Amino acid sequence: MKTISLNGIWKLTGKQQDVENDAPISLAATVPGCVQLDLSAAGFLPADLYMGENIVETEKFESYEWWYERTFQAPEQRTNVYLVFEGVDCLAEYFLNGIKIGESKNMYIAHEFKIDEYLRDGENTLTVHLSSALIEAQSKDYPLKLLSGNMNIEARYLRKPPHSYGWDIMPRAVTAGLWREVRLEARDPIYPTQLFVYPYKNFFRLYYALDCNWRDLSDTRIEISGGCGEDSSFACSTPCKKKFGILTFTIQNPKLWFPYGYGDANVYDGSFKIYRGDELVHEEPFSFGIRTVVLDREDAVNGKEGQFRFLINGVEILCKGSNWVPMDAFHCRDAERYAKAFELVKDIGCNILRCWGGNVYEDHAFFDFCDRNGIMVWQDFAMACAFYPEAEEFKKVLTEEATAVIRKLRHHPSIIVWAGDNEVDASTRLFDPNQNTLTREVLPKCVDCNDIGRPYLPSSPYISPAEYAAGARSQQLGAILVEEHLWGPRDYFKGSFYGTSVCHFASETGYHGCPSPVSLKKFIAPDKLFP
Repeated sequence: MKTISLNGIWKLTGKQQDVENDAPISLAATVPGCVQLDLSAAGFLPADLYMGENIVETEKFESYEWWYERTFQAPEQRTNVYLVFEGVDCLAEYFLNGIKIGESKNMYIAHEFKIDEYLRDGENTLTVHLSSALIEAQSKDYPLKLLSGNMNIEARYLRKPPHSYGWDIMPRAVTAGLWREVRLEARDPIYPTQLFVYPYKNFFRLYYALDCNWRDLSDTRIEISGGCGEDSSFACSTPCKKKFGILTFTIQNPKLWFPYGYGDANVYDGSFKIYRGDELVHEEPFSFGIRTVVLDREDAVNGKEGQFRFLINGVEILCKGSNWVPMDAFHCRDAERYAKAFELVKDIGCNILRCWGGNVYEDHAFFDFCDRNGIMVWQDFAMACAFYPEAEEFKKVLTEEATAVIRKLRHHPSIIVWAGDNEVDASTRLFDPNQNTLTREVLPKCVDCNDIGRPYLPSSPYISPAEYAAGARSQQLGAILVEEHLWGPRDYFKGSFYGTSVCHFASETGYHGCPSPVSLKKFIAPDKLFP
C-alpha cells in the first residue's frame, strides 16, 4: 500500500453560518490542526489563548461555518484509492473536484472514502465543509430526561468531547478542524480489514477479515511470523480460501503480559503477509499480548461486603493510577504532550490509567506506551455526566463509533475494561440508570460482537439494579457503591471523607491543589496575579 500525506498548509475560509451577506475571512490552516489555533496565528484571536480570559474570545466564532481546501496530484495507481481522515471536528461534507463524496458527524473516529471514480488526471481539488456545532446543537429537541443532567446540554447529540463546552477542568472551546492526519491510500488488491489474536486453550487464534478485488483465491496464502525477545516466537502459513477466517498457531515459550510491578509487560510483534503464488502482495505489522482479565465485582447489598477488583492472569492487582483527561483543549496538540505526561506516569509508579469519558479516544501512541510499560487502561466510551438520546438514530451513530473504536484498539493488551460512560448512572436521582438502553443494550452488544476476553462495565461508577433498589441514587452515597468517584469537601487530602471511604475501588478521586507560581505565571496576567 502506498500512502500520500495531505497534511500541511490548507486554505481556510469561514463566515457566519446562515447569515447571507456576512463577509468571509480567509487564512492559512495547518492540518492536523484547529480553526481556533489558525485564527490565533493569523491575528483574529489572541496569540496565547490560555492567558487570562483570552479563551472567551473563541466564542464569537462558534456560529461560523468553515471550508478547508487544498490541491493534490493524482497518484499513479487509479484503483482502490481512498481518502482517509483520521479525525474531523465535527459536522463535515467532503467534495472532490466539486463533487460531494460523503459526509460525517463524528469527531471521535476515522472516516474514509473510495475516490477512484472522482479522480482526474493531474491536479485535484479537495474541499471539506464544516458546519457550526453550536447551531446544530441548538436545532435539536431536548426531552426532559436530557435536560435533567447537570453538564453541558449542548453536548448531548453531537459526537464531540463533552468538555468542549466547558468543564471544571477545561475551558469552553467549541473547536472545529481537521484535527488528525489526512492522507491518500493507494491500497493493495488484497489487505486485512481486521486482525485480532486471542489465546485459546494451549494455542492461539488469529481472526482475520480481508478486503479483496479477486474472486479466485486458489493461489493465495497467508503467512504470519513474529516473537517476543529472542526465545519466544511463532510462524505459520495457510492457504487463503476465503475473505475471512481463523488461523490457528502455537508459540514457543509463551510469555505473559503483566502490569507494572507484577512481572514483565511482554508484547509480541508480528508480520502478516499475503502471497499470490510466489509474489508478496501485501505485508503489515501487528502486535498483541498474552494475558487474561477478570473483573471480580459483587454488590454490597443484603448484608454482603461486596467486591471490586481486577485479576490479571489470575493475580489480584493493587491498582495505583490516575485519570487520563484531555491533554489540551485543542486536541490536535494532544500528542505533543504525551512525552511529558508519560514521564509523570512512570515517575509516580503508576500501573493503571482511566481514560475519562469526557475526552476523545487516544491514538495508538498512547496505548503502545501503556502496552510496553505495563500500564493497564480502563477505557470509558465517550459520554459523561448526563443522559444521552436513546432515539434509534443516535443508537446507530453510537454503534458505529463503538465498533470502530473497539476494532481499532482491541489488540492492545493494556486495555483491561470497557466502561459505558463517565458518571451517567450517578448524574441524576430522577431516573433509573438501568433503563439506559445505550449502556445496557447498545454498547455491551458492540463489545460482545467485536471483542473477546475483556469485561464490560455499564458506567463508572456503575449503579446496578440491586444498588439502585437499595437507594444508591446519588454518587454522594459512597458507602453503598463498591466502585466510587470520591468527590467531596476537598478540605484536606487526609481528611475523613477520603480516609474513611469504604468503597472497594476508587476509579476517580478529585482534590484541589494550587499550581506552583511558575505555572500560575503562564496563564494569569501579571496584573491579576496576587503577590
